[in-house]
Amino acid sequence: MIYVHYEGSYYHLEDDEPKEEYKEVVERTRKIYLEVREFNTSLDGDEV
Repeated sequence: MIYVHYEGSYYHLEDDEPKEEYKEVVERTRKIYLEVREFNTSLDGDEV
């Protein structure tokens, strides 16, 4: 599980809804996390 720590609070990137003042940071991090996860998943079936 991946969490974002910001201003003393932790948010799970797929489940939690961040407070309004943290929302921008958490949303940016969530977007990057999901893009990386999708990329890694696409590599799972490929031979290296």
